[in-house]
Amino acid sequence: MKTLDEAREPHFREFIKSCNNWEVCVSMGCSYEMLEEIDRDKFRDDLKRFMEAYNIEDSEYQTVVDFYNKVYQNFRAQQPEGGQVHKRDPELWALRKQFLKRCGVKSTHNRKSHKHPKAVWYMVEAYGFSWHHFNLEKLPDEALAYLVSNAALAVAHKDARGQTLDYMWDEMEDSTLYELYKGVKNFTKLTEA
Repeated sequence: MKTLDEAREPHFREFIKSCNNWEVCVSMGCSYEMLEEIDRDKFRDDLKRFMEAYNIEDSEYQTVVDFYNKVYQNFRAQQPEGGQVHKRDPELWALRKQFLKRCGVKSTHNRKSHKHPKAVWYMVEAYGFSWHHFNLEKLPDEALAYLVSNAALAVAHKDARGQTLDYMWDEMEDSTLYELYKGVKNFTKLTEA
């Protein structure tokens, strides 16, 4: 498969490693829960800084999160194949699913589906893969497909997240869209009650 042949080339090694940073951290002993908490804290800090800059009340935090999610979905959908990595290269995704099944992990298509501690340790134990040296030559196609698809998922998420935060900051210059979103959300709550 051409994608996997290219992924084995040395100049892609650092890119794939940096996109699979979560797995590298897990292989060094960081717990899944700790890494998830760091992600949540970073997200919370970004939104709190945004709210402080535009004098948005703390009581509106969930509305800001919901607004972020709506904007994020739009930017993710604007990416190739609607941001759905499994549609870009179905053959690669099929190899990924085979690998996850071999590791004992259910494969899913949601955003967090690239975070599987079992897969990290399986690669070490079954293939002698080193997350420090990133010796891709030891990996079969299925395991390499896992790394390549993780890189695609990480890049898609990072791009959409960055665009979302930029848009939110820019949009607040006149705040019409956020105010409209907030008004609709409040109206919906009233009508449901």
